[in-house]
Amino acid sequence: MCPTLLGRLQTRVVILILPAILAALLSLVTGNAEWVALVGLYLVMGAVLDAALYAPIISWQPPWLTLVLGVGEYVLLMVLALLLGFGVPFWAATVFYWFVWITAQSVRIGLLPLLFLTRLEDGGELRAVRWTVPAPLRQLPVLATPGEVLPDRLSGAWARPSMMGRVPLPPPSEAGEVPADIRELVRRAEPPSA
Repeated sequence: MCPTLLGRLQTRVVILILPAILAALLSLVTGNAEWVALVGLYLVMGAVLDAALYAPIISWQPPWLTLVLGVGEYVLLMVLALLLGFGVPFWAATVFYWFVWITAQSVRIGLLPLLFLTRLEDGGELRAVRWTVPAPLRQLPVLATPGEVLPDRLSGAWARPSMMGRVPLPPPSEAGEVPADIRELVRRAEPPSA
């Protein structure tokens, strides 16, 4: 997968929704709102890393690199938490980070492909599935109807012609005689026999 910058940012936000809810519950239980702040700091730090470092440098991310980036983000997050004076004990923040990281990766790998079927083809961007061919350029379906008529000129995007003055085509399910002009074209295209 080659994620776009928008795909990286959208994915980062979506995979941290469940950990943010769990952090809110943990904050309610412990009475310490810094658990939610830790997830928020992780989101902001990750968004900055995605925009400034990962998107320009990493065009393809193999699975092993995800773990390496996770360890690097852990170190950076713990340094930032210590510099900002978070009141969460270091060991608890470490356990919480790895729980959040594993949960986020599980959502990214296990849940997002089910919710957004074309996520990989869309560069990681979370968007609705839509046609990529403009409507005027779409080919029309072949219908087996006896009333089908041959247009003056065939093209990839022709509307069904009216029945006035045109030769009706036989249904594709019926075997019919090959028209004389087509037999002549095939005969001319054949190489001379030796």
